[in-house]
Formats: sequence, C-alpha cells, structure tokens
Amino acid sequence: KLEAKLQRMTEMMAKKGEELTKNVDELKKKNKSIKQHNRRQVLEENEVTESSLSQARDEIRKISEERDHLSQELKASVTSRNEATQKLKKAESNLADIQAKLDKIQKYCLSL
Repeated sequence: KLEAKLQRMTEMMAKKGEELTKNVDELKKKNKSIKQHNRRQVLEENEVTESSLSQARDEIRKISEERDHLSQELKASVTSRNEATQKLKKAESNLADIQAKLDKIQKYCLSL
C-alpha cells in the first residue's frame, strides 16, 4: 500500500516537473519574443531620433549660412555707408572752400 502511494506521488511529482518545465520553456519563449520586440522598438526610436537630429542639424546649418550671408551684407552696407559719409564730408569741405572764394570775389567786386 505504501509503495503504491509512493509510486503515485512519484508520478505526480514527475507530472508536475514536466508541467513546470513546459511553463519555463513557454516563459523563455515569451521573454525572447518580448526582448526582440523591445530591441526593434528601440531601433525604430533611434532611427526617428537620428532623423530628427539630422533635420535639426540641417536647419542649424541653413540658419548659420543665412546668418553668415546677412553678416556679409551688413559689412558691405556699413562699408558703403562709411564711403558715402567720407564723400559727403569732402563735398561739404569743397562747398565751404567754394563759398569762401565766392565771398572773396563778391568783396572784390563790391570794392570796385
């Protein structure tokens, strides 16, 4: 009688062991599937991030080029303004000289 009970318990333990092994195998498969899914998801997110970074770098490069272009235009404009200012000062000086000569000529004419 005890041997039969021991035999049944051994069979039950073997059956439970097989069930546990089966459960462990299923969990390993699920875990592998989840890891693969997570790996794919991370790769996709990295691709999106890389794409966003690339777009941001392109925008920064374009803005930088535009800034450099505007800076060159500003320098040219300042140079042009400075040249115009110098010409204006020279013209004012010439005008003052001419006015002084005209005043002398007028005095001379009046003294005649």
